[in-house]
Amino acid sequence: MRRVVVAGLLGLVVCVSAHAQDARRPAADALLGGIVQERDVALVFDYLRDVVTAASEGREAAPPAEFRERAEAIGQEVKRHGAAAARALIDAVESALREGMREPRPPLTHSPYQRI
Repeated sequence: MRRVVVAGLLGLVVCVSAHAQDARRPAADALLGGIVQERDVALVFDYLRDVVTAASEGREAAPPAEFRERAEAIGQEVKRHGAAAARALIDAVESALREGMREPRPPLTHSPYQRI
């Protein structure tokens, strides 16, 4: 689970920075809702530096406690946002279907050449 959260956090950091200069893209705050903060980016890159140093020395680098805690917190917050977005989508689809059922529809006419 930790690896998935860490990989997701790293992916977000890389993607956000890659799209930061594109005016057609929405702002990072709109995408992340303020979940990932500047300190989180610093934690990720500090950890990446530690990993590179450890790899060059032939050892593994364990993520610091603060990094793991923020990754878990971000993961939980993203889950909450995802659940809220899914509920909003379901509500919108239900509303559209109900509205569509209320509107009167003209009766279907059949052509003599139409197969039934």
